[in-house]
Amino acid sequence: MRVYEGDLFAGALPSDTMLPLAHLQMLAPELPGKIIAHWNNFHTLGEKPCLSEPAEPIYLIKATNSLLAPYGVICKLACDGKGVFGERVTRISDCFTRAGFKAPVLDRIRFEIGLRRWGNLTLDLISSLAHSTLADICQYPPSCELAASMMREYRR
Repeated sequence: MRVYEGDLFAGALPSDTMLPLAHLQMLAPELPGKIIAHWNNFHTLGEKPCLSEPAEPIYLIKATNSLLAPYGVICKLACDGKGVFGERVTRISDCFTRAGFKAPVLDRIRFEIGLRRWGNLTLDLISSLAHSTLADICQYPPSCELAASMMREYRR
């Protein structure tokens, strides 16, 4: 690979230096602060749960740490077989607990994440739009039914 000198976006010039590609690590071309994606561009998102393409555009937010450099490898975390990820997770949990946070190590993390998504999809959205607390939403029959309806739709 040829080394260029100068500003990449303002007339970089090639040098005489060449580097073997095998000794270089390719990086993601951009490190954004936020990633907002258009669901309709990611048809594979709908294939697994057998969803048809929506009539209206749907947007989603991706975590910036979900970027992977070209030729990067996704590593699966080591697990002890019970769903608990060992000493490192326990130390982190203890640290947060000492700081006053609730941070238990959970055996069913996927269930907890799903439950959290369910709440984000329904109660957080209604709370933001209605400027209501979760208690208000659950005690007011129309908003309680709306939340239940949204949860049923998500479950499908």
